Amino acid sequence: MDDFLKAIISFPKQLKPGFFLNQKIKTRGEKPDGIIICGVGGSALAGETIKALIPELNIPVPIVIWKNYDLPYHFFRNPLLIFVSFSGDTEETISSFIKAKKYKLRAVITTGGKLKKLAQKDKVPLIIIPKEGLFPRQAVGYMLFAELKILKNFFPQIKILNIKLDVYQSKTEGQKLARKINRKIPLIYSSKQNYSLAHYWKVNFNETVSIPAFCHFLPELSHNEIAGFSQKEVNKNFFVIFLMDPSDFDQIKKKATITQKFLKKKGVGSIIIKGKDSRIKNVLSSFILSNWTSYWLAKINKINLSAGNRVIEEFKKLMNKS
Repeated sequence: MDDFLKAIISFPKQLKPGFFLNQKIKTRGEKPDGIIICGVGGSALAGETIKALIPELNIPVPIVIWKNYDLPYHFFRNPLLIFVSFSGDTEETISSFIKAKKYKLRAVITTGGKLKKLAQKDKVPLIIIPKEGLFPRQAVGYMLFAELKILKNFFPQIKILNIKLDVYQSKTEGQKLARKINRKIPLIYSSKQNYSLAHYWKVNFNETVSIPAFCHFLPELSHNEIAGFSQKEVNKNFFVIFLMDPSDFDQIKKKATITQKFLKKKGVGSIIIKGKDSRIKNVLSSFILSNWTSYWLAKINKINLSAGNRVIEEFKKLMNKS
C-alpha cells in the first residue's frame, strides 16, 4: 500500500485526542478578542476550515487567516496568534512569529524545524504533530484538531470534533469522478461559506495530480467569471465541480443548478456534489472525497503522486539561491 493510500485511509485517526501543549497558555485573566492564524500552503488549510465553521464550532471571536510575511493590520486589543508550519521551516510563518514577539498570547503547531526551536527558545506553547511521511495537505486533520485544542483552552464552549467518518464510502465515487475529469482542468465552485473547501480541492489537484486547478464561489462567479465561457473550443478543456451544502442559501443552490445548465450549453462538463449530513461532517467527508478523486485521477493518468511536491521544493531551492 503506497503512502498516499495510507494517508487517505488513516485520515479519521487524525481527529482523535492525543496532543498536548508543552506548557499551559497563560491567559492572565484575559481572553483574546480575536484570533490570527499564520500559515501558508497546506499549513493554512486547517485554519481556513475553522474560520469557515465559526458558527458550527461555536467560536465567539473573529478569525483572520494570514498567508504572508510580517503580520496583518488589525484592531484586536488582545489577539491570540497561532503559527502553523508543517515543516517548521516556512519562511513566511517564521517571519510572522518573529514579528509577533510583543504579543503575550501565542502558540505554535509544527512537526519540528526552525519554528519549533524558536517556540522552545521563547517558551511559547507548542504542539508537535506527527509527520509520518505526510505532505502538509494530508495532515490537515492533525492541524485542525491541534488548532481547536488551543482555542478550547480559551473558550471551553468550542466543540471538539467527534464525528465518525467512513473513508471507504466515497472511494468508488472518487474513482468515477476522476474518470469524468480525465485530462481536463478542474474548476471547483462552492458557496462563499464553503470557499475554503473548494480551495482544499484545488490544492489537492495541484499537488497530487500535478495539474492546474482553480476555485471560485457563488454568487460572485456569476457576475464575472461566467463571461469567460464563450468559446467552445476552449471550454472543452474544463470540468466544473460544484460543492453544495444543505445550509447554503436557496438562491445559491438555484444559481448552481442554472450555472450547470448554462455551462452544458457552452460545452463544459460538470457535476453537483451535495452534502447530506451536518455541515461539519460534510466538510470532513468532502476532504476524503477530494483525496480519493485526486488519488484516482493521478493513477488513471499515470502521474507520479509526489511530482507536484517536488516542483514546489525545486522552486523553493531556486528562491533560496536568488
